[in-house]
Amino acid sequence: MTAARDLARLRLQAWASRRAGHTVPVVETQEEALRLAETVARGLADLTEDERLDLLSDLDVIGSVLSARLSWLEREMAAARGELTAVNQGCAAMASYLRAVTPAARRKG
Repeated sequence: MTAARDLARLRLQAWASRRAGHTVPVVETQEEALRLAETVARGLADLTEDERLDLLSDLDVIGSVLSARLSWLEREMAAARGELTAVNQGCAAMASYLRAVTPAARRKG
């Protein structure tokens, strides 16, 4: 059963992401995520009710890992934005300083 195999792989990837503090992606690309979602959705029809309940339980766990991963990414992006802002401010200050001292240096020569 492809859906069960894909879900088992996704569950392992979610576990690895959780274990790594959500620094490891659960899926590598958007295309992979869409393919997995389509496979699981198509596979639901072939499952017994108990299997569907297990699948939904697994999906709930995977969803919570994806939410935690998204939160981690948002924190990382905010930190990167802060660093880029600091670098920009430093470059602007340096450019301002150079504009201020360059005309004075030319007048002396």
